[in-house]
Amino acid sequence: MAETTQKNRTGGKAACSWILDRAQQYADVCHVTRDEVLEAWENDRTSWWPNYYKDANQPDLAVKQVVTLAEWEAVGKRLYGEDKRDWKFRYRL
Repeated sequence: MAETTQKNRTGGKAACSWILDRAQQYADVCHVTRDEVLEAWENDRTSWWPNYYKDANQPDLAVKQVVTLAEWEAVGKRLYGEDKRDWKFRYRL
């Protein structure tokens, strides 16, 4: 029984460390605090935390190109003007 309890504690510590590390990665990319990322995730979470905090829901950003909403809007304004209603998106071949 004691071995099972110790294993659960170790697994829980590793999971918490993973969550904090991943939240810091998102914070660095999105230019916000780790607490803001965690708060957003918690507001989004509707299931038990072990089912929510995993690579499927918080993918690793180190291997992906990430564009924030602010960056995307800046490109839209540069290409199509300030009024978002005038933005036209076309495929360029």
